[in-house]
Amino acid sequence: MKTQDNVEKVARIVRGDRRLSIRAISEFTKINKESVRQILHDDLGTEMLCAKVLPKILTLQQKEHRVNCCVDTLENIENDPDFFLNVIRCDETWNFQYDPETKRQSMHWKSPQSPCK
Repeated sequence: MKTQDNVEKVARIVRGDRRLSIRAISEFTKINKESVRQILHDDLGTEMLCAKVLPKILTLQQKEHRVNCCVDTLENIENDPDFFLNVIRCDETWNFQYDPETKRQSMHWKSPQSPCK
């Protein structure tokens, strides 16, 4: 049943873990799945978004490392105008990344107030 109390309960659970499925939220709250779906879509205005289309969330250490690499590169460019002549280029590079998380597992709920669409 869709009551204000249930809407608040679902909102609290989704804020705690945006990756929960409708079925999991239904099991936690003891509300039927269709009511949970209506609460998520109609009352909370959320939609399921695949995290794979968003940049990976970086740790503070990873962000600092990226900033340091960029700063070093900018300093090299300022100090040596011919810096790019020393860059080795290839025809094609293939980079592979092992990601144990499936696309379905990476999906999460996004509200209209969330950044990026």
